[in-house]
Amino acid sequence: MNLANKITLTRLFLVPVMIVFYLIGFSYPYRAPIYDWAMWLSTAIYIIAAITDFLDGKVARKYNMVSNFGKFIDPIADKVLVTAAFIMVIDNGSIPVVFSIIGIIIIITREFLISGLRQCGAVSGKAIAADMFGKVKTFVQDITAPILMMIPVLVTLVGSWVLYVGYAFYGASVLLTILSGINYLIVNRDVIGFGKERNA
Repeated sequence: MNLANKITLTRLFLVPVMIVFYLIGFSYPYRAPIYDWAMWLSTAIYIIAAITDFLDGKVARKYNMVSNFGKFIDPIADKVLVTAAFIMVIDNGSIPVVFSIIGIIIIITREFLISGLRQCGAVSGKAIAADMFGKVKTFVQDITAPILMMIPVLVTLVGSWVLYVGYAFYGASVLLTILSGINYLIVNRDVIGFGKERNA
């Protein structure tokens, strides 16, 4: 196993560690948050894991370590990290629960659709790589998740206005998730047969 794949697997293995520390911190939200080391640590773990998403790809390209296993596991690790973070914050007060649940359903649905699309592409011999739209979506999600994770602490430290920052970033993440998903389907519609009947 090459270095790039080890970095990717590290991201995947960091997810349960992140969850455990976040649950420890969230067990006593709004109580002396400045000392809430577990929530701070969980957020730091997310940031480190998100950085590995950039690092593994750079290492793989620079040192010619691109592999089928890397192509398989990298998007899975990305999805697990982001989805886990957004699920964790459903009940922490950062976003109204109803909107939080709707958003995470949209995010998960999009990931299932794109994963299915990539499988169809693999069967037909077409590799479907991440485009700029998808990369922007991931970048915004990687900013949004730490903000939402730290809302219980930030509200006490800087005031309730930070909630609106969380709302804005979460809304942008969900919107970009929808738009990037639609873009993938349109650009790769030939993979799933859209338009074939009309062109026949």
